[in-house]
Amino acid sequence: MSLARAFLVCLIFSSLASSCVETDCVRSDTFECSDYGIVLSLASFRNKPYFIATGDAGRIVISEDNGLSYVERTLPTANNLAGAATNGNGTWVVVGGGVSGESFYSLDRGLSWSVATLPASPSTRQDVTYGAGWFVSVGSGGQIYLSNDGMTWGATTSPTANILRSVEYLNGQFVAGSDTGPTIIRSTNGLSWQLATTPPGAPVFDIASDPQGRLLVCGNAAVKASFSTTAGDSWVDATVSPAQNVFGAGYLNGRLICAGLTGNVFTSTDGGANWGLAATGGTSINDVAYSATVAIGAGVGAGFTYRSTDAITWTVVTAPTGALFNRIGFLEERQLFLPP
Repeated sequence: MSLARAFLVCLIFSSLASSCVETDCVRSDTFECSDYGIVLSLASFRNKPYFIATGDAGRIVISEDNGLSYVERTLPTANNLAGAATNGNGTWVVVGGGVSGESFYSLDRGLSWSVATLPASPSTRQDVTYGAGWFVSVGSGGQIYLSNDGMTWGATTSPTANILRSVEYLNGQFVAGSDTGPTIIRSTNGLSWQLATTPPGAPVFDIASDPQGRLLVCGNAAVKASFSTTAGDSWVDATVSPAQNVFGAGYLNGRLICAGLTGNVFTSTDGGANWGLAATGGTSINDVAYSATVAIGAGVGAGFTYRSTDAITWTVVTAPTGALFNRIGFLEERQLFLPP
């Protein structure tokens, strides 16, 4: 729709809205005026999916077609980048930045990026997520930062000094973890955090959840995977065979996912208790992101991503970049779609 046509539609909508009484009009995805027998399909709000893989030298790639293709963007840094998140309403955040820690925000869905303001003496940022009205970023020294707009950040108290590798907002709470200990901490509001009563045996490099609320962490020690049915308060260790180091956690098609070295992907159909090898060979995977219809792994290898729609069969998709990916995130934006 052209700008001129969009403006005309808005004028028509305003005119009709003023001529209808409240009981005659319904506004959802369409505007209806029953007195006039008119239905104007003006606009609809839909969730649009994005996948963002973050890499070295300030480079990221963005996919708007569920990981089938990517475009590259460069942020104002030469440091490595880690996690990405969105508030679902147009503000994107990417963190990383070497030993000093950095955070960046975009207000145009990844086209341009600005440097955010962090507290004094920030540590390396390892991951970021969004929930309950807050962006939450974690990193070295157990530091936890919060921001309600992605532009200015403040610190909150952490119950651990261990480096926090991952943070997710799952099932109404924030869950963050460390490969040291290992350690799991949780928060319902992002401000106050508590240690898990029984931590997982697997080092925490990534955290995922299934529709039943079970949590999964994947790691690279003797224990490769641990799962929780108590919202992360206590954990049960599982056996992954053959014993390969895994780093990325996900869920798709009724299967929990752990992925890692040499492209090995393991899946579980019983909530994390038992695991089987679904795919093997290729470049190692550092992280997994997932939506309701697709899971994507990203990692070592220039522009390397690994895509599946069933968690069983995986296909390599090469992004147009020389970056080695550290993390990949699934972002969902609520956007206004105008009719053609």
